[in-house]
Amino acid sequence: MKTTGIKVTLLALAVSYSCALQAKNVSLGDTAVATGQQSTAVGQGSMALGNNMTAEQAQTAMKAQNVLLQNRAQAHEQYTQTQALFDSKSLANSNILERQEAMKPLLQQQETLAGQRTAQQQQVTQAQQAADRMAQIYERNLGAVSQIVDADFVELWQQGQADRLAQEVKKRVEQDTSVNNDTQFYVSYVNAYIEAKTRSALVNETIKEKTGSQITTNYQGVALSPVLSAGHSDKAMLWSDAVTDNDQKQLLSRLHLNTAALKGIAGYQEELAKIALITSADGKKNLYQAYQKNARQQIEQGLTGVTEAGKQILSELYLDNIDEGTFNQMVSGIFTRYENQLNYLIQLDKVNSLSPDSPDYAEELQQLLVLESSPRDNTVGLNTNPEALKQKVEQYLQDNALSHTQAMSSQATQLKQQLSAEKAVADQALKQAETQLSRLENDLADLDTKLSDLRPTQSELENIRDLEKVKAELAQKQAEYQTADKALNEAQSTLTQGQRAVAVGDNSLALGEKSVALGVDARALAKNSVALGDGSLADRDNSVSVGRAGQERFLTHVAAGIAKTDAVNKGQLDEERDARIAGDKQTLKDAMNYTDVSIQYSEAKTNKRITEEQQARIEGDEQTLAAANRYTDETFGRATHTVLDNARQYTDQRFRQLDNKINQVEKRANAGIAGVTAISSIPYVNSERFSFGMALGHYRDAQAIASGVQYKPTANTNVRLNVSWNNGGDTNIGAGFAVGW
Repeated sequence: MKTTGIKVTLLALAVSYSCALQAKNVSLGDTAVATGQQSTAVGQGSMALGNNMTAEQAQTAMKAQNVLLQNRAQAHEQYTQTQALFDSKSLANSNILERQEAMKPLLQQQETLAGQRTAQQQQVTQAQQAADRMAQIYERNLGAVSQIVDADFVELWQQGQADRLAQEVKKRVEQDTSVNNDTQFYVSYVNAYIEAKTRSALVNETIKEKTGSQITTNYQGVALSPVLSAGHSDKAMLWSDAVTDNDQKQLLSRLHLNTAALKGIAGYQEELAKIALITSADGKKNLYQAYQKNARQQIEQGLTGVTEAGKQILSELYLDNIDEGTFNQMVSGIFTRYENQLNYLIQLDKVNSLSPDSPDYAEELQQLLVLESSPRDNTVGLNTNPEALKQKVEQYLQDNALSHTQAMSSQATQLKQQLSAEKAVADQALKQAETQLSRLENDLADLDTKLSDLRPTQSELENIRDLEKVKAELAQKQAEYQTADKALNEAQSTLTQGQRAVAVGDNSLALGEKSVALGVDARALAKNSVALGDGSLADRDNSVSVGRAGQERFLTHVAAGIAKTDAVNKGQLDEERDARIAGDKQTLKDAMNYTDVSIQYSEAKTNKRITEEQQARIEGDEQTLAAANRYTDETFGRATHTVLDNARQYTDQRFRQLDNKINQVEKRANAGIAGVTAISSIPYVNSERFSFGMALGHYRDAQAIASGVQYKPTANTNVRLNVSWNNGGDTNIGAGFAVGW
């Protein structure tokens, strides 16, 4: 805190009502007043005015002045408090502004990270969607394929339960949410298969009834299963034309069908008409468009994120990327299968309607048994017994079905591996995106913490909200203080004309110029007067009083005067008086001796002469005695005056010495305080390791300049060296060391 002489004086006024109105004045004690230049007032109610005012005038003026002093002290106190409040709020406002500046780059960084987080959230969303799509593909596509082509299918096929498998396929297709009205081709595909299987079962039941065995179950399953026979030739040459009539007769007797089996021909003819309508030019076109639409939906819904290799495998399973020509060939193949089946039944009906003895029987039977005009490697001769024929036919059909199943299983395995890899990639991408997002979230959280520490609190904002109001109030308090100070200065103009007055003691008064009042109720009212002791009164110029009327005092222990202007003591006066009296006695004795001698030599004269002479001697003695008395009185008077004058001069000299010592002590004290003030006011830059500062200090009539250096070896240690120089020629040096933990 910077301290000036005026602040210290005003603080003394506020505490003890002491008053020192001129430079180099000293006032000590409650209501002590020193208004004269270089005046000193010590003691309660003492006044050192030195302006030759009367006591009543001084008391009246001082009362008015005390009121003004109190007003100024109060105004200064209010001004100081308002200044402290303003400084506090200004410092808080500066701190907030600095923190707001520090927040700007953090806010920019936060905005950047927020944008990155938004982008990363989008990446996470996309990665999550890709992972979800891959999961859907895996569950829907791979799951369905695996259920159809796993070992259970082979077992069902081997057990002759293809009908149940077909029902499962139909159920799955109908439950698949990806199948819509545009994909009825697949539904019709399976329905046709199931319907054909049903009709085939009627034929097989008839054969079983006539022959005791069922040889066409698996064959009919392959021939009428477009789903399972896709890509495989189901037109194998099952029968050879190298047969004998006997063999034909035996076979015919086993293949004789009843009327119930023949009823299926009409159903096949109706189905064939439907297929013919589908396989027409317009039907194929519409069917292919529906297929393309379904394929696109499959790709959009199920193939996003799958590699080209994976899509190729899916294309094979979903009949994807098939051109229109290939598609039409597949449809034509279906039509051909149904047409062959129908022709087979028609031919069978013809054979059934003939008698074995008919000349056309063998030819019709041959047409019935031969499905292809050209032989195949897997043809079976008619010379094989019926049981062997049955086994060979079943083995062929089973091998073809198993081969097809194995091919689909291989494709499914590849697809599983591919999609598993793609799913792992998608999951890894999702994990990486989530990790990056988590890092951004952590960075943003750290920024939020830093910004939270920098953001001003509500109480801080409330604290600086009325800063301008306090600033205006500070200006008002400063004006009020200046007004009170001006009024006090004007009132003091009548009290500051005197000089060098000293009043020591309660209620002592030194009103005369260069007057001294020492003691309780001592009064030095005249110019250059001195009042010594309790109740002493000096009311004449250039006078020294050690009492007053009715309260006189003795001057004791007065040394014998030496110089002409030294005061003499009673001992000296007594010696002088005794010497004078002794001299007078000796003179009288000498005169008397002279008279006696004269009488002895003049005895002869007349009595008249003697009488006259005696009378003359008596008169002379009387004159001599009067002269001696006058001399004694004059000498004592001069001695008394000399003693008093010497006492006054001695007192003046000692007070001048005391005054000089007080002035010297005061000057040195003021200079020292100014030096300490300057040192304490040196500012330093605490954020830097090395820091140098300078400051000025003022206290009363003393000024000082100071400089210092600060060194911070570490963040927790601090070393300072300070030095100041004052106008009294003195130097102050200080050093300090601090450690924090």
